[in-house]
Amino acid sequence: SLGLSKTVAHDMARDGQLNLAMGGIVCCDRVITVSPTYASEIQTKQGGFGLDDILRQKASDMRLVGIRNAVDDDWDPSVDESICRRYSCED
Repeated sequence: SLGLSKTVAHDMARDGQLNLAMGGIVCCDRVITVSPTYASEIQTKQGGFGLDDILRQKASDMRLVGIRNAVDDDWDPSVDESICRRYSCED
């Protein structure tokens, strides 16, 4: 016993075994992966390692996203009005 409530223990169990990754996915607000492709891959049987059903549910709830693991070379902080303070290389 880890001192967990039955609800929490259920959220962290898969096939009768403690699965911390599953617990984290179930309990988190959002799952963010390193790329949109990887976000898709982990929703498959082959890529989800038994957690694909939970990950598909997160995706259907709009709570699974992949971000690009590269630099956005189109973004210019010197003209971006959505940031608090604009800056450039000269600053």
